[in-house]
Formats: sequence, structure tokens, C-alpha cells
Amino acid sequence: MNFNRPIFALDIETSSLDLNNNQYALEAFRVKQNKAKIDSIAISGPDEYKRNIIDPDKQDCMDILEFLKNKYVFCHNAIFDISWLMAYTSFDACKDINWSDTMLIAKWLLNSQKTQYGEGTEGKFSYSLVNVANYFLEPSKMLDDFTTMKKEGDTYQAGENLEYWQERGILDAKITKLLAIKLMELLPLTQFNGVMIEQACLKYVARANLMGIPIDSEKINSLEPKINSASKKLANILNIDVSMVRSSKQLSHYLFNVQGYKGINRTKTGWSTAAGDLLMIAINNPGPKGEAIRRILDIKQLQTLKSKYIKGFNAAIDYNQENKIYPQAKMFSTYTGRFTYSTRTLNKDKFKFSIATHQLPRKGPTKSCLNPIEDHWILRCDGAQQELRLIAIIAKEQNLIQEFNNGIDVHSSMSAFISNQHYDDFIEKLKIKDPATVNYRYAGKLLNLSCQYRIGATALKRKFFETYEIIISMLQSKEYLSFYKRRYPGVVQYWNDIVIKSRSLGYTNTFADRRYGLSQWANNQWSTESSAINTPIQGSAADHKELTLMLISKQYPEIKFFLDIHDELCFYVPKNLELVKDIANTIANLTDEYKKYWNIDLPIQLPFDALLCKTNFKEGINL
Repeated sequence: MNFNRPIFALDIETSSLDLNNNQYALEAFRVKQNKAKIDSIAISGPDEYKRNIIDPDKQDCMDILEFLKNKYVFCHNAIFDISWLMAYTSFDACKDINWSDTMLIAKWLLNSQKTQYGEGTEGKFSYSLVNVANYFLEPSKMLDDFTTMKKEGDTYQAGENLEYWQERGILDAKITKLLAIKLMELLPLTQFNGVMIEQACLKYVARANLMGIPIDSEKINSLEPKINSASKKLANILNIDVSMVRSSKQLSHYLFNVQGYKGINRTKTGWSTAAGDLLMIAINNPGPKGEAIRRILDIKQLQTLKSKYIKGFNAAIDYNQENKIYPQAKMFSTYTGRFTYSTRTLNKDKFKFSIATHQLPRKGPTKSCLNPIEDHWILRCDGAQQELRLIAIIAKEQNLIQEFNNGIDVHSSMSAFISNQHYDDFIEKLKIKDPATVNYRYAGKLLNLSCQYRIGATALKRKFFETYEIIISMLQSKEYLSFYKRRYPGVVQYWNDIVIKSRSLGYTNTFADRRYGLSQWANNQWSTESSAINTPIQGSAADHKELTLMLISKQYPEIKFFLDIHDELCFYVPKNLELVKDIANTIANLTDEYKKYWNIDLPIQLPFDALLCKTNFKEGINL
């Protein structure tokens, strides 16, 4: 497409002020601790414009940002550069620049099975600047020099040989500018809106990475003795040691050689002690023997909570030297466009600045350890049955569309259908918690959430067991699948149509035309077809969240995005209840805005439900 606007490119080189911790050069939050600094800021622009500021101070950064105000500025891995500039100045100083990321735009153009799995190459495609530049740019002496210099840089740590890093910063900026021009030429017009929406989120995500999340260390430390006590109590009942449960080898020997349980699945070292297998053993052994297995499962869960989260929180607090974690959001990290979060620098365990916040369990005490920043509350905005609504729209499934528009509980509607009951009768039985009705509700919900992705009978049978501990036969599983297909024929038609369409185009795509290239039709057909089916739903969910993040952040500049988790966007909001209610109302009614940006007629709403948390991330009230 023709991107007829002047393009600037920026590159920042940084270093640690702590000789024993060179990794601080990659952690912008260290600036406020006086443990890291910017060594140089290189800018390349139109008409051979170039500038390189050495050892800049706050005023230098302010001057640069003022010069770049309202301009289109490209960086490679832009969140890094933006967060460092914010660390020296402020969010307000950075917010009026049109930031863009050549790494993310390259993903929009290259995202495919080939780049994800390394099909026909040495491995997974690297989106480093040198690799992307060599892929897209024509050979030249500048590109050769840049590639050589990048290889030379592997021998230097950040801050070492400053002359090299200053020269490299200038070349990085020049190459980034050439790459930005090329990428914008190649970008299909249909992807432009989606790319620009994602780029508009960069500054909000950079602020979140820099800002961090306050942690209640007292609560964390109070949980550990409770976990130890509960684990020991359960172990004493069984007359075993907790340490044995932590060892798969020891536990396997105890259960299958000493106690004589019959195993489910074999591993290289013996019978499996995976949670799913132990649960099946518990169900196969009613009475005291089954109860013993459930106690072991409880100990395993408690020990995971302790090792992964309690110790993880404490390790991050110790490393960060403050009661905060700094989860670093990675945009477009999965092939569907979802965020993930990194937890450590240079992938070394001792450099752990966060826990894996995108894996925080939905239940349990860990979320209560996350606190709001000073003078703010937490507002959690959850996409209301997001993917189920998206499949209704994408598949044009009229039963689902009618149910959503009529305010019907779609899970109970499916449950009533498979139990051959009238919807109103089913709801009345559900209110009094009739056991059979509750089980049907589980089944209906599981069908809706699993079958939209064309699940098989074997996988559905396993889902029933893993999710609700309900054992169904293969015959019953096939019958449930048949119920689903009869209830939502538009979804079944969508599966067929999207596979044919994707095979013809060579890719599947989302509302914002985020594409995923498909090529493994011959040797991995089921998986490739599944990707063709899943990506428009899950990828459109990513589009939905990014567009919402942009719209809400622009409309309410006083709020601060800080976390994307599961189906939620999470914000710090000022302690103003009227403001919070207004945000909650807005975020529940953005469908017309979605139509405008995606140029799609949406037959149903795509709302977010809002939960206000005044004290910590877990305790909240629905708005």
C-alpha cells in the first residue's frame, strides 16, 4: 500500500550501571533505581536526516520527543525503546508520537506455519532486526555492514565498547527506516486498520511494562506456612512425607509398587503420576483408596501453588528489590495475535522479574496478592462469552445469534436441548440445584466451549473428565457431538466453508485481516484444518481486545492499562466511582465502534463485563 507520510526511525542503546548485573540494560524499570541508563539515541529520517545523542539526560529525551511529536516513528521491538524513553521522561511526553514497530508489522506479513514451525528452514523464524531486514530488503553494502556488525556485537555485552554500540545504533536506525518503508509498501490495504490499531496500543503496553504491579508480600509470606501446614496434615493422614509427593519417581514407586494401584499411562520411568491419570485412578477406586489419591492430588496442587507462585513472587520481589513484579507483555506473541508475558531476563532463572501472569489460575489465593497502584482501584474488563459470540458472528449461526439477542443463557439453552426439556423448565430446576440438571448444565457449557473448534469424540470424552470429573462413554460423547451439530448447523457449515476457503487462499484470517498462512495440508491435515477454523475466532478475539484497549485508553486518558489475562483487559482507575461506572457502561457498548473499524455488520453485541476491585485483584464487585 502507499504510505505517503514521512517516516522516522529510532533506536536506543542501553547499559547497566551495576557491573555485576549486565542484564539491567534490558530492564527499563531499573532507571528509577539508578541502576541502568540510556547510552545513545539514534534517529534516522527523511532526506538523509540523522542524529545520534550520546549519554542523554532527561532534557535531551524531552527535546527529542518534542521534535518527534505527531510524527510516524518506527522502532524494531518498539515497546523496549518507548519504555526506556518513558522511564527518562513520562507517558505524557511519549503519547503524541505515532509509534510503530517493524517487528510486529513483519509478523502481520509473515505469520504462518512456515515461520512458526520452521517448515523448510533450519528452525522457527526469528523476528530479530537483522533477520527481518535480510528477508525483506534488497542486498546492499549497508545491509552487509549491518549484518557483520550484528555478528560482531555477539562478543560484546551492553555498555561494553561504547564506540561500537553508538555506531551500531545509527546503523540500526537507518536499517529500521528502510525496513519500515518496505513493509508499509508490502502491507495489504485490508490489513492497514488492524496494524494501526495494534501500533496505537504500543505506548499503553510500554507504560504497563514499565509501571509493574504492586505485590502484597505480607500476604504471600502468610500463605506459605498455611500451605506447608495443610500439606503436612494431608501427608500425615496418609503416613507419607510431603517430599515424596513432589518427586514423580518416588510417588510412582509408592503408588504402583508399594500400594498396588493400577496405572493408567506408562512413562519412560514408570507409571504416570500426572494429575489427570491420578484423578482417573481415584475414580476407579471408590472408598478409602480413592480418597487417598485425592489427598495426594491436593498435596500436589498445594505444592505447585507454593513452588510456582509463592516462591515465584518472592524470587521476583528479591530480584526487583521492591514489592513489585514487572511482567513484560509481548504483543502478537502467538500465531492468533494474543499477548503473552515474559518473566525473566535472558531466560536465566536468577533474573526473574515476574511470575507468568498470563498463567495465573482463575481460582485460588494468588490473585489476591496483586494490588492496585497508589490512589487507584483495579477495573477488570472481561470479554463476555467472547469466543462464543465471535463464532456466532463468523459462522452466521442463527440459533446462537437469536439467543444472544434475546438475552438467553446459551449454556442453559444447549443443556435444555440435550436433556429434551423446555428452556424455562430447565432454568427453574437449575435454580433449585437439581443434581441431574446441574450435570446437564456442565455438559451444555462444555459442548458450547469445546465443540465450536470441531472437537472429536475422543477429545470431548477427555474434556468431560478433565473439566468436571464426569465420565462418559464414547457412545455418549458421539451423541453429544450430534446434539451440538443439530443445534448449531451454521457452525458445522462454517467448519467446511473456512477449510475450503483457507486452502484456496493459502491462509485463514480474522476481523482485522490478521492472517495465518497454511501450507501443511498434506502431512498435517487435521491440525492445519483446525488452525483454519480456530484462527478467525481466537485471532478476532485478539483484534477485539486490542481495539477495545485503544478505544478505552483514548476516551479515558486518566486510566492505565496494566495486564491482559485470559479474556480480560485490566486497568488501574482513579478512585472515582462515577468515572468507573461510566467506563463500565462504555466498554459494554462499543459495538458500533467495532463495526466502524472492521467494516463488518455485527448482528450481536460484543460487550465486556466489568469487575471493580478496590483492595486487590481478586476481591471485586460486578458493575
